[in-house]
Amino acid sequence: MNGATSADLYGHESSNVRPLSAVPAPEDQEPEITPEPLPKIWKATDLAPSKPVEWLARHRVPRGNVTVMVGDEGIGKSLYWVWLVVALTTGQGCPRAGIPVGKPRHVLLFLAENGWQDMDRPRLEVAGANLDYVHVIATHEDGTGAGTFTGHTQRLIEDMPIKPALIVADPWLDTVPGSFNVKDGQHAKQAIRPWRELAVKHNAGVLLVAHTNRMSSASPRDKYGATAELRKTARMTLYAQQDDETGYLTVGPEKSNLVPPGMKADQFQFHASTPDGFTDSVPFLGYVGQAEHTAAELIEEKFAAEKSAGSPETVEAKDVILGYLRDHNGTAPARDVQEFWESQGMPRPSWKTIANSRRKWGIDTIQTADGWEWFIPD
Repeated sequence: MNGATSADLYGHESSNVRPLSAVPAPEDQEPEITPEPLPKIWKATDLAPSKPVEWLARHRVPRGNVTVMVGDEGIGKSLYWVWLVVALTTGQGCPRAGIPVGKPRHVLLFLAENGWQDMDRPRLEVAGANLDYVHVIATHEDGTGAGTFTGHTQRLIEDMPIKPALIVADPWLDTVPGSFNVKDGQHAKQAIRPWRELAVKHNAGVLLVAHTNRMSSASPRDKYGATAELRKTARMTLYAQQDDETGYLTVGPEKSNLVPPGMKADQFQFHASTPDGFTDSVPFLGYVGQAEHTAAELIEEKFAAEKSAGSPETVEAKDVILGYLRDHNGTAPARDVQEFWESQGMPRPSWKTIANSRRKWGIDTIQTADGWEWFIPD
């Protein structure tokens, strides 16, 4: 199927992206939920044999399963699936992040929030995705009209002549029919069931993207908001957040029974490029490597920094650090700043709290060949 054209697959021409369109379904048509068969008693040896977990991205996105990714709005978490799409559709993978090099693979996007022409497609193009392997659920040629996930949508995906390795819904809540209350456990299970059926049928990784409620808490589960029940239902959840110390986007397992405990998060650096005809730059991610912390540990560190932000010790630390930088022409290696702070003999706040607070203090960082440099912008 690698050489198939849009006309071959769907009966209409398209230059790069392959839209999925068909006769509109009734607006009130909900996803088709297959009736559960009645249970019976099985002999263990008559059931399916053991098999290892298959991964699209090792310890991040399993095949044949649903992964939920949550993060605060506006931090760039959608760029994570763009990065995944590039790795899969080009076949380049990212072995350091657990994505092997191989043949290009198809992906399916169900996008309901961003604009296709001025945001999603430019991001894919700038990042280097192979759009011949990207398929989009839309009603109109401009990429709009994905709507909610209905039985019609489910049949479209099941009838695709190719089988996508990755299916993305961003944001997932916008795909849920209005009759579902996802704060209810049973409704959450019903809303996620069609996605799980697709994951199993296609042996695909399904990534559902959702926002947090921005609650200030050291516990990840407090931050899920309307998707809290989804966290209980999914076997794999990823938490996306920005590391205030480095400015990196970090994405790592938050809750899973598929990966070992204590799994460190991945780090991504933000890059940008300005395409021809654009006046503004378009962001994309570059993989940096694994962080020193887990997703849960970073949440706890950020909460501790927020909690101590107004304390007398932290206010004094701010004055001390800014004074040190000003004495060094506004810039110094991060390790020198840390050594200076620890030489002051002040037990609080911790260096980690200072590192997580420095952006609020107006201190930027840049990575050089010798490490991180802290500086006060002009």
